[in-house]
Amino acid sequence: MQCVVLVPGIMGSVLKTPQGEEVWPPNPSEVVFGYDRLDQLLRDDLRATDIIRKVSCFNVYQPLIATLGQIGFREDDRESRLDIFCYDWRRDLEQTARHFSDHLNQLVRDGASSIVIVAHSMGGLVSRLALESPTFRGQAWFSQVQALFTLATPHRGAPLALARILGLDSCLGLSGDDIKRLAADPRYPSAYQLLPAPGEDACWDVTAPRLAPLNIYDGDSATRIGLNPSLVARAKFVHDSLATGQRPDHVRYFTFGATGHKTVTRVNLTAEEMTPTTTGDAGDGTVPMWSAFGPVEQKQLVRGEHASMFTGEEFDAVFWRLFGKDYPAPPLKLASRVRLSVHDLVIPCGEEIEVLLVPDQPTPEIRGGLTLAFTEDPDRAFTVVDDPMAISYSGPDVPHLRLLLPGLERPGHYQLGYQGAPGPGEPVLFSVQQR
Repeated sequence: MQCVVLVPGIMGSVLKTPQGEEVWPPNPSEVVFGYDRLDQLLRDDLRATDIIRKVSCFNVYQPLIATLGQIGFREDDRESRLDIFCYDWRRDLEQTARHFSDHLNQLVRDGASSIVIVAHSMGGLVSRLALESPTFRGQAWFSQVQALFTLATPHRGAPLALARILGLDSCLGLSGDDIKRLAADPRYPSAYQLLPAPGEDACWDVTAPRLAPLNIYDGDSATRIGLNPSLVARAKFVHDSLATGQRPDHVRYFTFGATGHKTVTRVNLTAEEMTPTTTGDAGDGTVPMWSAFGPVEQKQLVRGEHASMFTGEEFDAVFWRLFGKDYPAPPLKLASRVRLSVHDLVIPCGEEIEVLLVPDQPTPEIRGGLTLAFTEDPDRAFTVVDDPMAISYSGPDVPHLRLLLPGLERPGHYQLGYQGAPGPGEPVLFSVQQR
């Protein structure tokens, strides 16, 4: 049996109580008005039951599952199976790597003779810890793995993780204080394990002479800014393990990184406050390019946002080839469609919205309009809220246009679409969160 194992990233698995009550992901209302079940999310007895496929009408991993199905790997197929490793994304990555090893052993017992791992975001770190540690070299699954494909994995960590641990950023309905409290729980160190690797110097003391960096892996410095040194040590364990681990000679590594969006690249420290600094076109909105590409030799750059970078033809055309298949190009001429990408799935009220318009290939002309529709309940129809915003470009070939739209003050769910030439692609969905 040929098997593809899909490994999601942090916050990418459904968590339920032993009684079957779903605690994560947030429901659409919680995304907008705030997640109000943090005490439940801190429970020690939660279990991962599935990958997050969709939240209401919002796709999460369903597009990637569908693409793998088109390539020939499906969850109900006995010969070419798509297997999904869901896991408690709060836990220590060392522990999760052990569970992953047990999971792969079970696949081999079930008949898997060839395994390809497709890992998104933090899932790539889990996969590498299992593949590169000497701990698992003698396991039955180890010789059966043929390839590891990582998608938007923070191989060298992410400055955004530092900002969130410090309570400076919200995410999917979790407030900055919520994330800070969850990350500070010693039972759940995974957020810390996404910190920038030692030597990346992603925290600057801007009051120091010559902008001296602050070493977050130094105990006194970590304490100074409110980090837990024992949890920082768990981050160091991950990065040290990956730095000293041995990549298996028989496993092909290939990594996808995404760009085009403003991305947190450091945290600035003054005597009064800490402030995340974003850099335009530095990554996918979550992971900077320098981290997504990591140590892997063979790389592919696509344009898009962290959680949806695997939804465009730019990704598909290469991804299909990695499985030995030609991507079935649409029966229309090239540059016939424009794909949209918004810098985040959930945007605070009033925050400027960065939008990418990405044609199928560089084009000398983009003329059309953006339409914005709104709903309070994503299970109901969206209603257009404004006249189309005119878009007009004519000149040298451009690979994409980057637009900065004014922030939206009305909390809820939005659908952004494009009409014009080149032709429209799929609309993009995002939510605006109440501050």
